[in-house]
Amino acid sequence: MIDYITHHYRQPFRISDMNHELEISDSYARKILQKEIGMTAQEYLNHLRMFKAQWLLRNIDYTITRIADMTGYSNMRTFYRMYEKFYSVPCSYMRTLKKKGNGGNNGGRENNTEDDSREFFFTGEIGEKLREM
Repeated sequence: MIDYITHHYRQPFRISDMNHELEISDSYARKILQKEIGMTAQEYLNHLRMFKAQWLLRNIDYTITRIADMTGYSNMRTFYRMYEKFYSVPCSYMRTLKKKGNGGNNGGRENNTEDDSREFFFTGEIGEKLREM
């Protein structure tokens, strides 16, 4: 399930569709993910999308609209609302930091947005659990 979400987070999809494709029940999926990573599939999807969006905002000069689309959000209002919920600041704030030179370093990876999201974006207990999988 983690691999499925990691490979499909850029596309709008429903968790129930994923479960159907993987031939597992919704309740079984919830139970397994809660046990393994301490969150539901939707929570993991939201975290993955937001961490990826933050990295892109800090490191790549794409428009916010393009970044939203690249992270699976076709509705800008939903993207803005979700970003502010996760980071308590509007996504445009990250751009302000970047323009001031405080936004982060992409290490020469301007064209490489296909990184291993599980290792790059998650830290702490969740990151450890994801790296073990």
